[in-house]
Amino acid sequence: MWTLKEEAQRHDEWATNRFMLRYMTRHIFTEPEWILGTEVPPKDTHSQLRMDISVQNYNTEARVLQFRLIGQAKKGKASPSHISRVEAQAHQLCQEYLVENKLQSVWAMTYFGTKARIWACERKSKYLAPFYPFEGELGDRDAYADIVECESHFTWAFQKVKEIAVPDPKTLRQLYVDAHAEVAQEYTAANVATSSWY
Repeated sequence: MWTLKEEAQRHDEWATNRFMLRYMTRHIFTEPEWILGTEVPPKDTHSQLRMDISVQNYNTEARVLQFRLIGQAKKGKASPSHISRVEAQAHQLCQEYLVENKLQSVWAMTYFGTKARIWACERKSKYLAPFYPFEGELGDRDAYADIVECESHFTWAFQKVKEIAVPDPKTLRQLYVDAHAEVAQEYTAANVATSSWY
């Protein structure tokens, strides 16, 4: 993984995509119900657009593959203008998919090198809504976190992506509040258990 990480940070989009695809297939979407792809169009016909990475799962009720996450990449040394562009591209892909399928929302991820940001996108919205990292403006390069350095945080965020098929941007902050409350509760319980040893 380290060689892939170094190449993703130094080279163009192909290296970024190779790193991210490897990371997601080996560590996140490992169960058989998840289907990862590259260069997938947001709708079946008449679209020139392509997703750099897509994550789909099979909806047994509708008997169709549905996108859970739409991913769009730039090279490791992406400039602020590249970041703004990749976010706009991801938004466009999400909108085309949502409008075509009359769906409410979908998860998105934009990334460059080994840094990423996960978003929710609602149909007919003007912008992506940040999920992880939550803080920071659109197009803000510094708002992106390194997948390797922040692996436990990304694992938590991707678990939410897997659990929540239709993300609601209005509830994203509450997911953080709940997560912090859980951590605080576990920490308190651990301290109580430790203190009982003395």
